[in-house]
Amino acid sequence: MQKKRGEFRSAERIHARYALERRLATRLRQAPQAERSSVYSEVYAELFRSLPDHSQHTAARDKGGIGVELEYTFPLLHSNAALLEIGCGDAELSFASARLVRQLRRMMDLNVAGSK
Repeated sequence: MQKKRGEFRSAERIHARYALERRLATRLRQAPQAERSSVYSEVYAELFRSLPDHSQHTAARDKGGIGVELEYTFPLLHSNAALLEIGCGDAELSFASARLVRQLRRMMDLNVAGSK
């Protein structure tokens, strides 16, 4: 497996994260829709608790932060724009963009029942 530029994790850590995310995604997909919001919170708590090298923990050490994402989206943002961030995680990009747009929405829970 070839590492992306700037990647500090070993191949084993990347694989461990992938395996955990697959297991947690299955748990979310199988949760009844009425319980999905609480399961979503539990799944993210387990993800962050299980992976000390997750970007949620290491973002403070990452000098780039959301800079790359904001640099990419900045030309598209203006006072009449609407921004929808899907799977926003900690919503850091949404918060940084909020003052630049007319309307902001974040989507954290997707109903993927029946999808493959």
